[in-house]
Amino acid sequence: MKLRWAATALVVVAAIAAGFALSKTVAGGLRDDAPESESEAPRTDGGADESAALGRLRVQADQGWTRVGLAPEVPGFQRHATIGFSPYPGLSIVAVASLAPAEDGTLLPEALRADAPKPAPGRIGGVPAWFYRGLTAGKWHLDAAVLPTTRGVVTVACAVQGNGGDIPVGCLNGVRAVSVDDAETLPPSRAIAFQQRLPAATRELDTTRVADRTAIRRAKTPAGQSRAAERLKDAYTKAANQLEPLAPDAPGGERLVAALRTTAGAYRDLQRAADNKSRRAWTRSRARVRRAEAAVTRALKAADAAAPAGKDDTGR
Repeated sequence: MKLRWAATALVVVAAIAAGFALSKTVAGGLRDDAPESESEAPRTDGGADESAALGRLRVQADQGWTRVGLAPEVPGFQRHATIGFSPYPGLSIVAVASLAPAEDGTLLPEALRADAPKPAPGRIGGVPAWFYRGLTAGKWHLDAAVLPTTRGVVTVACAVQGNGGDIPVGCLNGVRAVSVDDAETLPPSRAIAFQQRLPAATRELDTTRVADRTAIRRAKTPAGQSRAAERLKDAYTKAANQLEPLAPDAPGGERLVAALRTTAGAYRDLQRAADNKSRRAWTRSRARVRRAEAAVTRALKAADAAAPAGKDDTGR
């Protein structure tokens, strides 16, 4: 039983990247699905677009937009990790963009998830994205779009505070392009957060698994075997706890979490057998461990096979 699960987990996300990857440019012209209307604030045509970069994130905006030196404090956007613009002269509307890990099936930052509506699918430079309109966070009102990539989710929003007026229809159209260095785009899916958390969780588990299975074999006393079995039990429990909140959104996710918890229980029994110095219980528990770890391997493969194959899934 020397299977390296970190490699298996990486295959899961690699398969997504290979199957979903469309371009390193996340946006070649952000286009809102909503039609233009007469009430829309005027856009500026012609001239050079306004470009900005922060870390891996690069944003190209309408040439009428003005880059602000320090982004405003909009909920869900860390000020020093956010690109900010003033899109409309004379209006208090701001536009912000940031790159952050996917942490929830909505793909939104935590501060914007409360009462978030079902996302509306749209396209960004020919690449699928999700749009959330009419969001509220504290005193702020926002229209936002989320653009998942293999290095996290780009969130772009037009926002206004308090009684600063309405957000013009098509405000997000002013974002002409968004790119993330060394990243591939992914069609939006509620499974993305789970799939992107999976490699780190299983890599940490695999490190403990290899070290402590060796420790069990080399232990000179039942006490040494017990300590190693306890560490393995804790490692499987930790991996299950990390993945469980996101598992319902990912095909095969709940099966994998259940297999991880079963394996944690098998190592708990192995620990007890060592504590009781029972050779018979030890033999039974080792057989249970082998079966449980085989089930984890099958669950990882099933999660890989069930990963969304390019489908824009807006289901909740």
